[in-house]
Amino acid sequence: MLLNLLSHAVKYNRPGGAVTVRARSSDGTRVRLEVSDTGLGIAPKHLARLFEPFQRGACAQSPIEGTGIGLAVCKSLIELMGGRSEVQRTPGKGSLFVVELSLP
Repeated sequence: MLLNLLSHAVKYNRPGGAVTVRARSSDGTRVRLEVSDTGLGIAPKHLARLFEPFQRGACAQSPIEGTGIGLAVCKSLIELMGGRSEVQRTPGKGSLFVVELSLP
């Protein structure tokens, strides 16, 4: 799951862009993982279907390879582990993917 989010952050970033990974425990019972990039961001019209299988949004016609299944699988795995995920985006400035999981 984390590898997929990192792969997306690199693949959909801009040349010379940055990727940041953070991990922290907010209250000692959960861990919060954050993967952010300085890419083009995600347009609001594509956000609703971002985690649906085989949906690549604006990238469907781009030369960037992919099937559109990775984020759907990530979301399913996160939910199976009792976690939650969210995405925050600023078109033209980048994206932030957040995963929260319970600590054992």
